[in-house]
Amino acid sequence: MVVTDNEKVRNRLVLLRNYGSAVKYYHDVEGGNHRLDTLQAGVLNIKLAWLDRWNQKRNRLAGLYDAAFSDIPQVKVLPSRKGADCVYHLYVIRVAERDKLKHFLDEKEIGTGIHYRLPFTSKKPTAIWVTAPAISPSQKRRLPKFFLCPCIRKCPKNTFKPSRRQFMSFIKVGR
Repeated sequence: MVVTDNEKVRNRLVLLRNYGSAVKYYHDVEGGNHRLDTLQAGVLNIKLAWLDRWNQKRNRLAGLYDAAFSDIPQVKVLPSRKGADCVYHLYVIRVAERDKLKHFLDEKEIGTGIHYRLPFTSKKPTAIWVTAPAISPSQKRRLPKFFLCPCIRKCPKNTFKPSRRQFMSFIKVGR
């Protein structure tokens, strides 16, 4: 813990603690997430016994998404590697109108997200490493389409049918 009455020092420390970001998706400096203390470590040590079970549940949830989206051509499910054990802390799909879809689902109170709205290579802290253009043509085409579906261990099974119906509703209306 740090205590200061200096606003400049406080702001710098907040940046460093929060991945170098004061505003979501925009990073001014290279930072990290340094919030683990002894109490949290003790709790996480207890939770470790549950990790395999939680990962299995996330895999089942991902399987439900795979099935739900399998016949919707406008939804591109990202393939997992053959023979790899996935954890699915995120279930990522690609859709053409990501921002409109997110807004539509938010109105229906179906939680979703957008991860890495900006390419890693376009952020200030990585400028010293980047020798090529900050964003490739491939990134430019694909990045605005990545979309996150909820894939948390507490996500109830009854989330999928309404989510699929809402996806279909969005696609049929052609928003």
